[in-house]
Amino acid sequence: MVPAGMRSKTPRLATATTNSRRAFIAVIAEGKSREVGVCGIDTSAPHELLISCMVDTHTFMETISLLDSYQPAEILLVETNKSRRLHEEIKKHFKNSMCRVIAIARKYYDQAKGADDLKRIAMNCLDMSLLKNYIVMGSVACLVKYVEFIQGIYIAKQTIKVVVNTASPVMLMDYTSIAALEIMRGAKSGSVKQSLVSKIDNTQTSVGKRLLRTTLLRPPSHLKTIEDRQELVGIYLNNPSSFFDTTEILPEFPDLELLMAQLVLIPKSVSQRVFEQGVASIVALKSTLDMLPKLRTCLISLASQLEKKSELLNFIIK
Repeated sequence: MVPAGMRSKTPRLATATTNSRRAFIAVIAEGKSREVGVCGIDTSAPHELLISCMVDTHTFMETISLLDSYQPAEILLVETNKSRRLHEEIKKHFKNSMCRVIAIARKYYDQAKGADDLKRIAMNCLDMSLLKNYIVMGSVACLVKYVEFIQGIYIAKQTIKVVVNTASPVMLMDYTSIAALEIMRGAKSGSVKQSLVSKIDNTQTSVGKRLLRTTLLRPPSHLKTIEDRQELVGIYLNNPSSFFDTTEILPEFPDLELLMAQLVLIPKSVSQRVFEQGVASIVALKSTLDMLPKLRTCLISLASQLEKKSELLNFIIK
C-alpha cells in the first residue's frame, strides 16, 4: 500500500467556470490608405487565429474597438523611424492599461513566411486572396514567430481554426462611449466590479464570458443575428425547466479553452509538469466527449417542444 503522502494525484484541468488568465497577443500591420491588418491569438486558448482586414478612418476607431474587444495582453507593432498615426492612437488608448505595446523589427513581417505558416497551422480551407494579402500575411508571420519564441513551443500542424473577419456587421463605439456606458469599468471608481459586464455576467463557461464581453463592446448590427438571439432567449424564458437543465450541465464541462491550449501548443522540452498537463488534457477530453451527448439530448428535447423551429437552436444541435 502506498503511503498517503507519497500517493500521486491525477492532474486536473480547471472547470468551465474557472476564471483563467487571458494572454491575447495582437499584431497590427498597416498598408496604404489606412488599410489595417489585425492578427491575434489567445495563447491560453489557441484554438482560433483571428484575422481582420479593414480600411479604417483617420482616428482608427474600428481598429481600436476591435482591440478593446480582444483585451490583449500585448500588441505588436512594426518598428518605424517615423511616428505613425495608428501607433500613436494605440499607445494613447492603452497607456493606462495592463497591455504592453511592443515594437517589432520589420524583417519579422515576412509575407511569404506568413503564408507558409498559415498553411501549416490552419485546419480549415483558406481563401487564396487571403494568402496574397501582404498586410495580413506579414502580421501572421510576426505573430507565429513571436508566440513560438516567447512561449518556447511549436504550434502543431492543422490544429488552429482561422477565423477571417473582413467586414463585421457590428456597431462601433469609441473609447468615450465605452467609458460613459461603464461597460468595462465603473466611471467613478474605475473598478471592474462596478462595470456593466460584471453586473450582468451570469455565464457558466469561459467561452460565454468572452462572448458576452465582445457582444457588449461590439454589439451586432445585423438584424438576423439580433432576432435569432432574441428568439433563443425567449425560448428559454418560456421553457424554464429546459433552461435549468442546460445550466446544470454547462458547469460540468472542463475549461475547453485550456484543454485546446494543451492540444495545440507543443512544448520544445518535455518535463514532469508537461507530462502531467498532457494526462490532464486526455482526462478532460474524455470528460468532454462524455458530456456532449447529455447536452445535445437536452437541446433536442427543448427543440421538440417548440411549435416553430429555431434556426439558431437547430444549428447549435447540429
